[in-house]
Amino acid sequence: MQPARMKFGAFRFRPRWWGVLLAAIGCAAGVALGNWQWARAAERRASFARIEAAAQAPSIAWRHGPIEAASLVHRRVALAGEFLPGYTVLLDFRLHRGRPGFHVVQPLRVAGSGASSQAVRVRGVAEVTRHVPLRYTVG
Repeated sequence: MQPARMKFGAFRFRPRWWGVLLAAIGCAAGVALGNWQWARAAERRASFARIEAAAQAPSIAWRHGPIEAASLVHRRVALAGEFLPGYTVLLDFRLHRGRPGFHVVQPLRVAGSGASSQAVRVRGVAEVTRHVPLRYTVG
């Protein structure tokens, strides 16, 4: 019995053994990569669920003293204090919802302690080319 041969006009198609092997390896690699992507998607969904659960949790009220950093991951922290406008830094060329602008970074003096902490305070995003006056509210 002769192997099946395909004919396309004047051309005959006879696949070589190495061509079939290469196609089989390519198919196996595609299936393996698809399974990897499927597992990675499950990991990402679990990670997003943890982040969402932490965001929905109540804020951690900070009292004076150290807090373990692992307990603060993706959590909101409630601080009372005063922003120090004299030490304001503008971070230029930042995007916010697709619009160019800047972020405002101000240190925060925590109430009841002499220590200051760096907190990011975003006062909206303005066009980089025009001057935007900053208004400070105390309280």
